[in-house]
Amino acid sequence: MQAVRGRRPRFRDTADPPGRAARRFQAALAQRPAEVRRVAGLLCDLVRSVAPGASQHFVPGWQALAFRDRAEFCFIRPRNTGVTLGFYRGDRLPDPERVLCGFAKRIRFVRIRTPEDLETAHIAHLISSALVVSAAEAVAFPTC
Repeated sequence: MQAVRGRRPRFRDTADPPGRAARRFQAALAQRPAEVRRVAGLLCDLVRSVAPGASQHFVPGWQALAFRDRAEFCFIRPRNTGVTLGFYRGDRLPDPERVLCGFAKRIRFVRIRTPEDLETAHIAHLISSALVVSAAEAVAFPTC
């Protein structure tokens, strides 16, 4: 992918080198309250358990950790009051519990404030659904 002068490519072709994304994310988390750091760590573990083969990269502008399998499917963004679990193709996800928020064209998210919020089964189900949707879309619309 050739970048236009003065612009960055929209999507990165490769993930950060192993460990680099995690270190940059930990540095961003260091500025947040202890409860937010704990929730973000648990959420990272949950995403890695649902999608063990997914690579990760750090998004500096958002201070977020993005996960990618065949295409980017979710991101974790710490805030001062909690953690946002976002889905790049959230408009296509099944949401019978009505937990997804957002009015953007495609991105939807869930705000997680306590570790107890993670214990509900629908969070893991949303992550696995996002993985399936992004993989199907990556096959339907391959990037060159």
